[in-house]
Amino acid sequence: IVKLDFGAGIANPPTSAVLLVNSNLNAPRGIDLAKDTAGNLTAVVVNFADNTLTTISFGNSINNSPVIGVPISIPNCVHPMAISLAHECGNWYAFECDYSSYNVNRIGFGNSLQNTPSDFSLIFSAPNSNSGISVVNENGKWVICVAGYVTGKISTYSLGNSLSNSAATLMQDNFISSQNPMGLNLI
Repeated sequence: IVKLDFGAGIANPPTSAVLLVNSNLNAPRGIDLAKDTAGNLTAVVVNFADNTLTTISFGNSINNSPVIGVPISIPNCVHPMAISLAHECGNWYAFECDYSSYNVNRIGFGNSLQNTPSDFSLIFSAPNSNSGISVVNENGKWVICVAGYVTGKISTYSLGNSLSNSAATLMQDNFISSQNPMGLNLI
């Protein structure tokens, strides 16, 4: 994992690249970064080759030397491609999507992304070779959006009013491209 420095703004060309992490990763694909209520930054990375996730803690600054966690096996997972972090009612969750099994899994970290996850739940299987995922709250309802690499679709699913709901309902399944979309990020 490489950190780029854009200086005073994202429109500037990067002036340097620093290798942050090259251990405890095995064909890393998806990454998401979050800041907790105490101001600590944590990245979570999914590893395609061995069906694991790795946490990377930066403390209170992205400029700190990172502390890299040990890889954690993800049940119901075959070739994870992407991950999306979300926080609700004091608990952290990661939603991970697989390329080969088409599964979308919820991973519960409890009250801190520094905890070893203890809750792994298969939420649904999407009819795609999943290549991207994003979880957002829209008007008090949690929505999971999944990009399908082979189908060229963006599928949206509702978790209702709680990230801990055990099932998701398909809302829309839209064809967007025949160009094999990779990745997805919603703001």
